[in-house]
Amino acid sequence: MARKRLKSLLAADSMLTVPGLAASLCFLTLICMASLKAKAAEFTENGYVYSLMEAAGGETYAAITAYMGEETELVVPESLGGQPVREVKLNSLNTEDFMRCEQIRSVVFPDTMVSLNFGACMYFSALTSVVIPEGTEEIGSNAFAGCQNLESIAIPSSVTSIYGSISNNETLTYRVQSGSYADEFLTNAGKNVTRTGVKTPVTDLRIEGEKECVKTLEFASPSQSRIICLEAEIFPANASNRRIEWKAEGSDVILFEDESGQNHNSSKIYAAVKKGGTAAITATSKDGGYTAVCTINAVVSLACQEIMLSQDTFVYDGKEKRPQVIINGLAEGEDYTVSYGSNTAAGTGIVTISGIGANTGRVTKSFTIMPSGQETAPGSNNNAAQSVSLKKPAGFQVKNRKKNKAKLTWKTVKGADGYEIYRSAKKNGRYKRVKAIRKNSITSFTNSKLKKRSQYFYKIRSYRIVGGVKSFSSFTRVKKVTIKK
Repeated sequence: MARKRLKSLLAADSMLTVPGLAASLCFLTLICMASLKAKAAEFTENGYVYSLMEAAGGETYAAITAYMGEETELVVPESLGGQPVREVKLNSLNTEDFMRCEQIRSVVFPDTMVSLNFGACMYFSALTSVVIPEGTEEIGSNAFAGCQNLESIAIPSSVTSIYGSISNNETLTYRVQSGSYADEFLTNAGKNVTRTGVKTPVTDLRIEGEKECVKTLEFASPSQSRIICLEAEIFPANASNRRIEWKAEGSDVILFEDESGQNHNSSKIYAAVKKGGTAAITATSKDGGYTAVCTINAVVSLACQEIMLSQDTFVYDGKEKRPQVIINGLAEGEDYTVSYGSNTAAGTGIVTISGIGANTGRVTKSFTIMPSGQETAPGSNNNAAQSVSLKKPAGFQVKNRKKNKAKLTWKTVKGADGYEIYRSAKKNGRYKRVKAIRKNSITSFTNSKLKKRSQYFYKIRSYRIVGGVKSFSSFTRVKKVTIKK
């Protein structure tokens, strides 16, 4: 079989770590395959044989297994079959699978490449020089063993690990940046080293000009998501290694760099954030380990919630009127506060609702106090035209005494017609009513069919029916119960 006569290998500067570089740089082996016997290769496009793969996170990508075209200066595409090219892999090392490649003079990898898996550099004995792209972190043991005609290898400052001997060619010259890891390693190993420049170290890292920044995101509902963009700045501007690692801590935060969902250690990152309290997004420089943190406070805007009053019409009697505020999934005293104004004399009364903690904003609602003797206005939800004041249930307790059941108990509320019980899987989550008790004397409830090894949160309130309309007390404090195995 005829040997290939490829003289040099080119690669894009933005390429990521090449795992096991001993296998990686032998992409040439792949390029020169004639009759690939890869079982997974099912598609052909522009001379490339590829298969569609699925990453651990569910992303579909293209894995190239052979090139059958006629190009002399090969530029590997960023996508095949509409999917990003993430991998180039060799499924056979049988010499019968190689074709003649005298026409190929250079190869350029795409920016999308993350994995190169091959192993047969010895078949390209004519290769004379190799440039390892900036961003490569590791060089595998005996990466260039068998490439006896190699004259030089350029190793970037991003390389931080070299496993064993790179090559047994004693005449090989290694071009490195002065002061880099490769410089120290190869010098200590007695190799021929040529220093091409001085490494400029990173001295600081900031996110949007700050070591610690804070962003507040308002959400219309707990299920809504928002996407934000953060950008980190490396100091000094001419630092040699400008790679950054991003990490997110907190609930419901996903980091991605582009629409493909990949994180290539660039200075810019996108974060998909759901309402979930607080999240911390940290940037760390590969050089020096400098960090900067941006704290994301996710809050629910009260202005976007459906807020109702238990009564919107009263008759003047010289007493303060305090209609109950009702917000589905939120509790007074825990998620918001309520204050009243102009709520004694006939006219328009004011209710002001202000958010607490993860709930933000202020909303004002109004109600009517009619002069004594005047009939209730049409459309009013208070036919009795009087206010009701109730205490919330005292002595509220929740216990898991039986399998898959939670027992709730409380004390009787004077003047109440019954009680409403609400439950959530999270303390600050959305609460749903699970039971309405229509008798004042009933002060216990057993919630059945609960999941094992799960936590539940409960709160209750009392109510009184006046003129066919329910008036509510405030909610009790939330009580937690853990269902046993």
